[in-house]
Amino acid sequence: MHYCRNSILLIILVIVALLLPSVGCHDSDQTQEVENPVSQPLGLEETFEEIPSLNVVESNIAVEETGHRWASSEIQLREPVSQITFIDQSKGWACNKGFVYKTIDSGKNWKPTPIGFIEQNDEINKIAFTDELRGWIVLQQNASRNEFSEKDKFRVFRTLDGGETWKLSIVVDSAQLSDFQASDNAVWIAANHFVGYHPQRFRPLMFHFSEKTNKWSDVSNGILRIYNDEIRYLENDKAALDYASVSLEKISIAKTNCVVAVTAKQSIIQSCDDGDNWKLINFHGRYGSRLNINQVNTVNNVVWSLEATGGIEGTGSRLVAVPLEPIGNAKLITIGGYFLTQGYWVSGDEFVAAGERVPTDVNSGENIKKDVVIRTLDGGRNWVEIYSSLMKTNRGTFFFSDSNVIWLIDGDGIVRRISNGLG
Repeated sequence: MHYCRNSILLIILVIVALLLPSVGCHDSDQTQEVENPVSQPLGLEETFEEIPSLNVVESNIAVEETGHRWASSEIQLREPVSQITFIDQSKGWACNKGFVYKTIDSGKNWKPTPIGFIEQNDEINKIAFTDELRGWIVLQQNASRNEFSEKDKFRVFRTLDGGETWKLSIVVDSAQLSDFQASDNAVWIAANHFVGYHPQRFRPLMFHFSEKTNKWSDVSNGILRIYNDEIRYLENDKAALDYASVSLEKISIAKTNCVVAVTAKQSIIQSCDDGDNWKLINFHGRYGSRLNINQVNTVNNVVWSLEATGGIEGTGSRLVAVPLEPIGNAKLITIGGYFLTQGYWVSGDEFVAAGERVPTDVNSGENIKKDVVIRTLDGGRNWVEIYSSLMKTNRGTFFFSDSNVIWLIDGDGIVRRISNGLG
């Protein structure tokens, strides 16, 4: 009888193990195999930090400036592009599904290089370079436009010769990419892995690429442990269990070996040992609903999150500043009437942001959308609109080469260079 019971129990355990979801992640021949995350130490601190109090700052915005005049010029390329990146004011790359374009003279001339690895249903998520030779192209493929699917996947290609040739570096199946950040020493990917429908379920993923070892590592295991604790916290607090709480949204490389990740409900996690150990910095799930987080950056041990408010279309923006060391009070800066998608932190107090302004014409009552750039010199309390132009089509994509030069790809794929004359 005991033998029979043990046999049945063994069969049940085998069936359960086969049904557990797994992440379909595999490297190309260029990189080594992903390390098994189960073998990595967790090192999670089991206690939550106290939630800092929230200091809300309402911004004042002026629409004039004295001094250097900002202006834009249209850049001529062979055809429209979807992504752009620069490593300084002169050297940059842009791409579409057929070509990678390179400039070494601030966009005056562009050299096209044909690429054949982008498929028709791929979306170019990002192009990034860390120097004149090393670069990445990130592609997302979605089976459905409206919901997460087990057929979704993303791929990352790498170049070591300035964009002349590209090789597949990693593929992750049943996943949607949230963010990709590259530095001189490391590359980080934040994503979410599909688990099931009704309700839609997923779990967070994090991958780390080391330039020293030339390999990818799946470092998700420690993050999963953090979110298990976070879900328990939500249940104990009698709050609604919301999968936005465990959705990885954006990441920021804080120091040489430190990375910070932020979820859609403002929990912040940090690792300073290539993802082997993770620490929960704070939990802001009580401060509102799911957010569209457009960018995260870390300046002087303060995590800055640039977020959209007002739903999918976006009617405003806000900045949330959370000190890391020591942990202190969070600051929330509200910026009404501006949908900001990209920013450049010059220092702790000086910040330049770009996006869209939707004012209402007092005569016709119609909304007139404008591409805008605004700047603050006092940590977000006061802003100046330093550039604006009528938006030709849909919302564009911005990239800062520094605080003096901004690149804009409008909704038609046309590139414009916005500068204050100092760059």
